[in-house]
Amino acid sequence: MLKLPPELEKDLTVLDLDLPDEEELLALLDASKALAMCPLPQGVGVAVLSGQAGPGMVASDLCEGEGMTLPPFSTAIQRRIDELLPPIAIRTNPIDMGPAWYDSAAIGGIVDAVCEDPAIHAIVLCIMFASANRSAVGTLAQLLRKKKIDKPILSCFSAPGTTWEEEIRLLEGTGIPNFATPERAAKALANLIRYHRLRERRKAYGNP
Repeated sequence: MLKLPPELEKDLTVLDLDLPDEEELLALLDASKALAMCPLPQGVGVAVLSGQAGPGMVASDLCEGEGMTLPPFSTAIQRRIDELLPPIAIRTNPIDMGPAWYDSAAIGGIVDAVCEDPAIHAIVLCIMFASANRSAVGTLAQLLRKKKIDKPILSCFSAPGTTWEEEIRLLEGTGIPNFATPERAAKALANLIRYHRLRERRKAYGNP
């Protein structure tokens, strides 16, 4: 059962989501999950990494619509990504990792590189299941369990049945929440940013 710290239970009331009732409830649950598991983003620079172009486009559009930016990677980080993906791929932000389906180590290397870019304050990671990328999520789970990351990563790993169930459980155990759709992952990130801004505003007025 998801357990929120007491201060978050109180502070969630400041998120006036202004959505239809069912959507507002779902968004509130997703925001609660993200707040309970993720560090707060220290800015609005987001990297969207996707195993397929479509989910990445959906997440990118929603992020930008919520006021986030998709900044270019630093020269050093872009060089590392270029070494891992062929020119046919979209190697700038948002990244289409589809051509690396058969190389789960390359996918892990891309995520590792992007995490180190100081212009990136959060990551949305989307991968839809295909037989060629079966091992990708397991590789990411092992990488991210070993790597200490101080920025939020929100994922949408979608697969039939219980496929990736164990891998998702491992990822969520390291503080990376998984959501059923790219839209929900991006919206949860938007609410993390809103919460951080509201919290900082309250601190500025002496009301932590």
